[in-house]
Amino acid sequence: MEGHLVPIPIVEKRIGATAIKHSPSPPLPPPDVGSVLDSIQGALESIATDIKRIATKVAPGPEREIVGARYVADALGCSTQWIGEQVRTGSIPKSCIVPGTGKGKPWKFNKAQIDKWIKTR
Repeated sequence: MEGHLVPIPIVEKRIGATAIKHSPSPPLPPPDVGSVLDSIQGALESIATDIKRIATKVAPGPEREIVGARYVADALGCSTQWIGEQVRTGSIPKSCIVPGTGKGKPWKFNKAQIDKWIKTR
C-alpha cells in the first residue's frame, strides 16, 4: 500500500457517560527554512551579546581598567580611609565606582572615570 492514502480512523473515547469522537491531527507542514534560520541567527546574536557582557565583567579591557582605593589615595595624597568616606558621602560620583564593591569589600574604581574626577579636584 505504499504511496496510497489510507483513511485515518475516527477514535471514540468515553469520558464518563459522554462519548467524544475525534480524529488525530493531520501532520504539520514542514517549517519554512528561512524563518528557522532567522530565529537561529537571532538566538546566536543574543548569546554572543551576553557572552561579551560577561567577558567584560570578568576580564575588562584596557578601556575599562579597574583601580583600587590606594591608586586614588596616592593620586590625591590622602588615605584610603578618606577615599572610603568620600564614596560613602557621595563626593565621588557613582559612575566612578565599580558595582559590587565596598560594603565590606575593597572599593574599586573605573580608572578612566576616576582620573577625570581627580582632575576636577
